[in-house]
Amino acid sequence: MNYIELIRSWNIPANNTLCSCWAICVPKEITLHPGIVNEINIPFKGNSPKHILHVKNHMNDKPWKIINEYIWFNEQTHLITIPIITHSLQSIKAGEPICHIRLTEPEHILQNTIKGWYFIKKTIIKFLIKSKTLFYNFFLFGF
Repeated sequence: MNYIELIRSWNIPANNTLCSCWAICVPKEITLHPGIVNEINIPFKGNSPKHILHVKNHMNDKPWKIINEYIWFNEQTHLITIPIITHSLQSIKAGEPICHIRLTEPEHILQNTIKGWYFIKKTIIKFLIKSKTLFYNFFLFGF
């Protein structure tokens, strides 16, 4: 299946009213083992889109968790690899939803998450170090 057919197979179920995400379903029955990172590989054919899949971890009724916030169509392997962990042995039937996703542009991720928080954290740390130095200098040396 090419990536367009694959994405269309993840459409929102008609009876879903809780969210507007797409549900990725397991292509075949799998067993998840506890205490390790299990990988679910979903093959696709042809070229890959430039979109990144943003995992929305709000399927809290499931006894597993996807450990990456973002997954993607890997053009070299022609797979989407989903790392998943669980606390007990789990069997997942074919067609069962494993996670919800939203398509995201790579530029959106860079603009809204990585640059902004890095700059703010760096500025706050510099301010705290400078404030601590000024505080000690005032009490120890009187300036």
